Amino acid sequence: MYVIDASVFIKWVVAEDDSDKALMVWQQARADRTSMAAPDLLLYETGNILVRKKGFEVQDVKRTIRLLIESDIDIRPLNTALILQAVEMADATGCSVYDGTYLALTRELNGTLVTADRRLAELGSSVADVRLLAAF
Repeated sequence: MYVIDASVFIKWVVAEDDSDKALMVWQQARADRTSMAAPDLLLYETGNILVRKKGFEVQDVKRTIRLLIESDIDIRPLNTALILQAVEMADATGCSVYDGTYLALTRELNGTLVTADRRLAELGSSVADVRLLAAF
């Protein structure tokens, strides 16, 4: 099980450094029938990144969000247990509660978090199985 964060998903829809590796992870997961999941926070982060940092038009952002929702990524809703675990992850690692949500879901699913965020990979590796995208 791979847990995918926004830094990886964005590379699937915007050409950036390591976009080829992000696409390889997606293709490999499909070929190996490895499940992928993400907290629903991914939807909000994706929308924010595309609007605020990438300058996408609203219609393009909405289309991308719809594609993400309809994809084979299991979008998990936030619940009390997950957010409380995210707070604990943030406290234990020094990451944000947002990033702690990805770590908490990774632990809950006994999966591997795939991220392009070096800081998150470094901080999170003490509490969850985390793989930096650049290492693929």
